[in-house]
Amino acid sequence: TLKTATPKILGTARFGQTLSVKPGTWTSNTKFGYQWYRNGKAISGAKSTKYKLTPADAGKQITVKVTGTKAGYTTASKSSAKTAKVATLSLKKGSPKVSGNAKVGKKLTVKRGTWTSGTSFKYQWYRDGKIISKATKASYTLKAADTGKRISVKVKGSKPGYTTASKSSAKTSKVAKGTLKSGKPSITGTVKVGKTVTAKTGTWSSGTKLTYQWYRSGKAISGAKSAKYKVKTADNGKRLTVKVTGTKAGYNKVTKTSGGSNVKKMTTGEKNAVKSAKLYLKYSGWSKSNLVFALKEDGYTGAQSKFAVEYIAPNWNKEAIQAAKDELEWLPSS
Repeated sequence: TLKTATPKILGTARFGQTLSVKPGTWTSNTKFGYQWYRNGKAISGAKSTKYKLTPADAGKQITVKVTGTKAGYTTASKSSAKTAKVATLSLKKGSPKVSGNAKVGKKLTVKRGTWTSGTSFKYQWYRDGKIISKATKASYTLKAADTGKRISVKVKGSKPGYTTASKSSAKTSKVAKGTLKSGKPSITGTVKVGKTVTAKTGTWSSGTKLTYQWYRSGKAISGAKSAKYKVKTADNGKRLTVKVTGTKAGYNKVTKTSGGSNVKKMTTGEKNAVKSAKLYLKYSGWSKSNLVFALKEDGYTGAQSKFAVEYIAPNWNKEAIQAAKDELEWLPSS
């Protein structure tokens, strides 16, 4: 029977350190084999007198079994006592700082500072100390909800064999409203009485809501609040402009004014053709082509006749119904 001894583990049970085994006093010339264990489970490949602690050992207890063999003797094994739980190392933490302009629409970025080499990072951004949902990257683009709030970020560092650590940045100044990208409005179309012109807005920030107001020689035109405007008789010889106002949550309102466009004056012939057309429509129903023909028969040019009909622009469906009624009145009764 082999004389055996209880092995002892030498070294500090801390990640990165190397443990060694002292087998004790056995029968002379005994040959030894070794197997190291982590919380009672054999560690693959750990079969020498020394074992370097790995990240997998953190928080675990280590033992070693020594097996002795000698010719003519029964093989015997003895295990050491358990070590203390393997301690982790402390991460060196940096001091995170937020860089960027604290303004809606702008991007903030975190500068982590200096941490232990090989550290992996996670991020969480906060609005006045409250978690911002899904804001878990190294940068964050400010939104309307951030207006007037202070933003900070927490950096969490982790590395195998090290204690996970977190560090938060200081808060930013209060987030200011953003600046809308705005276009320069212009007026397109024939600027003439009876014609419809359109406000071309140019390029604005995505998501901007646009409203309109048309002006006649500097004075707001009542009810003219859409992108299109039909030039009226009152505009004859005046200067048209349009103001475009852009609004978006979290951004300062912006108003831009187009350049002016002079309304081409109606000729005397056009004015008279309009008067004649109105008289025709007052007393009976007409189709568009018949009304143009009637005006031509009165001596107006084709251009003047067409202008007058398009300027008045009656409801041609109603006119057709009235024309049918007028026709019926002339039919002899049966």
